[in-house]
Amino acid sequence: MSSFQFEAAEEALRADDWALAREFFDWHPDMEHIIADWERPNGLRASWLNWYHATVDPDHAPKAEPLPDVRVPVLQLYSMNDPYIGPEQLITGREFIKGPFTLKRIGGAGHFIARNAPDVFNRPEGSGSRCPDRPKRGSATLLQHPPPAQ
Repeated sequence: MSSFQFEAAEEALRADDWALAREFFDWHPDMEHIIADWERPNGLRASWLNWYHATVDPDHAPKAEPLPDVRVPVLQLYSMNDPYIGPEQLITGREFIKGPFTLKRIGGAGHFIARNAPDVFNRPEGSGSRCPDRPKRGSATLLQHPPPAQ
């Protein structure tokens, strides 16, 4: 992801009719709409690349006061098909959670769970929301797993 911080990223993503972008996001259901948005003047930079440009290099980040521990209930949703976040990243920061913790693994969704699996994401047991269950529209399923031992 750090390669998107460089100025050359915009040209690389646009090259050959967005070949690199299409490969990178080949799973995204709205890829053609995203590319149309990126093709607007300054669209790619304003809607996506500026996020990466603003990311602080952790080797040169200013020191900050530590945040307090989280003492409220935490629900973590994880897509088993996320091409960018691996299962090893699920434990990052867990030591700061002092309240109840629940991990829900979702099968059949990609990186953007709410977009790729709204029928699962919007279930009360999946998101903590008050939305009623929706009819199943896709192949995503909520995989029940007990939280890992702490």
